[in-house]
Amino acid sequence: MKGVVVLQQLQGHTDSLVIGEVLCTADVATAVKCGVICWLFGGAVRNLGSPGHVAKWLQSLQKYSRMLAMTERGHGSNVRGTPTEATFDLSAQEGVIHTPCEDSEKMHTGNAMHGNHAVVFAQLTVHGRSQGACCFIAPVCDENGSLYPAVTVVDMTYQEGLHGVVNGILIFDKVRIPRNHLLDEFGSMAPDGQCHSSIKKKNARFSAMLAALTPSRLADFQAIGTMQVVDADFIYLTVRSLHVPAWIVIPGAELPEAPLV
Repeated sequence: MKGVVVLQQLQGHTDSLVIGEVLCTADVATAVKCGVICWLFGGAVRNLGSPGHVAKWLQSLQKYSRMLAMTERGHGSNVRGTPTEATFDLSAQEGVIHTPCEDSEKMHTGNAMHGNHAVVFAQLTVHGRSQGACCFIAPVCDENGSLYPAVTVVDMTYQEGLHGVVNGILIFDKVRIPRNHLLDEFGSMAPDGQCHSSIKKKNARFSAMLAALTPSRLADFQAIGTMQVVDADFIYLTVRSLHVPAWIVIPGAELPEAPLV
């Protein structure tokens, strides 16, 4: 199933929406988990990364599990104001992802207990100068499920009605990542620390980044919304049948309205 969804993600957003709706009619927990891995993580890589990122990270979705780390304890999904730090170490050619305070812990991260890598939003700092919020790929655990050093994951347990989708809290304690783990469709960083982007203003660059993420997030929301409509219709029909006395149910006749419970 993962391979099918990844293929459709590469072919276009419309196909992704259709697959999301189909999965939700079968099992909403499966649809949400596929959404986290393929649409949220995969969508971020596809829309914010380079062709090299797409080739490397989307193909591996068939083998490894992924996640998106955006929401934080202190401010929800205010990505622009995230206090999570990403400092570039010039000598090591690495980025250092760090959770500086409790408010910056990544909360309600879907698939946190099983994901190998996460797309993480953090404030990039190069040569002591802020480059604004950017998107990075950070390791969480290896293929055997062992956490990487300096990564902490806290289980938030199952969500009601979505057993199989485990949310968690991610905390990074100066986790080092290669320089090329910066998703650089809207801004790249050279080995000397120089940042380059066709969009010069940070605010405009940030807006373009969020706009690129919108379709993949809508796929998840539309799929879940479809399932909620199906649930509502099923409940409505069930309640109507429960509230109508058997002796007045005539084939082909209109049933009286019954309140939802």
